[in-house]
Amino acid sequence: MSPHQIDSRLDERFRLLTGTDRSSDERHQTLLSTIEWSHGLLEENERLAFRRLGMFGSDFSLEAAEAVCADASILEFDVIELVTALVDKSMVTSVSSTEGDTRYLLLESIRAYASEHLGQAGEQPATAERHARYYTRLAADLQHRHRTGDLAGALAVFDEEEDNFRSSLRHAIDHRDALLAARLVDGLGYLWYAGGVHREGLEWCRAVFEIPADLPDDVRAGALHSYASMLGVNGLPEQAIEVMTEEVVLRRRLADPARLASALNNLGIFLQDAGDHDAAEVALREAVDAQRDCGQSAALMVSGIAFGHLQAGRPGAEDLYAEALAEATRFDDRYAIAQTMMGLGEALVRSGRPGEARPHLVESRERFEELNVLAGVSEADRLLALVHRADGDRVESARCLLASITSPVQGWNDEAPAWAVQIAASVIDDLTIAATLAGAATADYERRTVRQAPFILDDLDVTRRRLAGQLGDEEFSRCMRAGARRTRTEFVDIAIRGLGAFIDAHDHHPDELGP
Repeated sequence: MSPHQIDSRLDERFRLLTGTDRSSDERHQTLLSTIEWSHGLLEENERLAFRRLGMFGSDFSLEAAEAVCADASILEFDVIELVTALVDKSMVTSVSSTEGDTRYLLLESIRAYASEHLGQAGEQPATAERHARYYTRLAADLQHRHRTGDLAGALAVFDEEEDNFRSSLRHAIDHRDALLAARLVDGLGYLWYAGGVHREGLEWCRAVFEIPADLPDDVRAGALHSYASMLGVNGLPEQAIEVMTEEVVLRRRLADPARLASALNNLGIFLQDAGDHDAAEVALREAVDAQRDCGQSAALMVSGIAFGHLQAGRPGAEDLYAEALAEATRFDDRYAIAQTMMGLGEALVRSGRPGEARPHLVESRERFEELNVLAGVSEADRLLALVHRADGDRVESARCLLASITSPVQGWNDEAPAWAVQIAASVIDDLTIAATLAGAATADYERRTVRQAPFILDDLDVTRRRLAGQLGDEEFSRCMRAGARRTRTEFVDIAIRGLGAFIDAHDHHPDELGP
């Protein structure tokens, strides 16, 4: 479902609860009566604050409550007393945040009741506007927070406030407020990327750019950055290049070297994804120079150049990753350290040195886990699966693959699931399932406009030749055709079941594991 559909489904709850059909479930009627009785005991200002709190889609902070509730009728410094009174009267619940701070929550049926009264009072538009503006400021604060090194903290707040951000975006887009919506998208783009909210993020970006508007250059550039990121991570590099190229033009016009460096970095990544490694390196090397001229770490840009060498089969990837890791360490950039360490590990795996890769990948995974970057954890698990396979430990390889493929976020790029099932095909004992997965991966790669890296294709070829020899050409071809007809969801599900069965068989009969 689209973001708008998700929110609209949630809005139906209270209409069901307050329906006039007297044959409806008695428990609903009892609940409604209890809420109405409690609401009737509130003071007038408490009722006013209560219905405004119905604007929140999930739990909220005191600061958010002050921003949303306060106006000419309620002073900001009175909000804490009103919220405390509502907690005492069981209309609001207090909860603890991941950082240990107190947050507040209206249980869903109570929230629906408050929201209904907000609409009846004619206050919904003004309250929604205050809510959206507060969360636009919060998105900008989180953007600054992750850019200054606290990605884990920014993601923790984003996770807590995700429903409220959705409500704010929906309000801005429904009211055709392109400026507000674009600022929200700008602030949230990297959090969507790092937090794995890729498809929904893309839908929000598309919705923003469907609003006709003449945005200020800096606002448009920020929203374009998020839009291109979402296009790229969803496997649409050509569209991402077009959008990011526009941002680069705007950043040059704005004379904003730091943001220009970031735009050039992403442009280089998308050019790599599209297979244009020469143009990608030109963009990335300009990004490196611009970033260093600002006195900031260019580790991620250098890492991007290294990845391009790795994908194109060019020499020098390991040295570039080592340079990037040294620079990230010098700046104590925790995210860049994790990213470059994983890149170096991957380069070592691809060059046939899994033993050297292992410590880099293990530490990278730990660092991504500390940062709560699930895409990084999933990528590290998939690469560790290759290390374990090279060591002859197919069961541990399967465990890593299963962790990667069942993660809510299966990596940073659209090809990650196909690569995971390709490795699964080389690990499991069930030859029919393995050949089906090999067929699915082959078809997935063939549907792409850009050729896969030589390492990936060579690895897949080794697996196919082995399976063809074990199954015979006719049966192998049949399984390959069956895999080619599978959707991504279907072949990922087949891989999950195949890996699970393989691990389970080993756990119960470890002596029967084949070579």
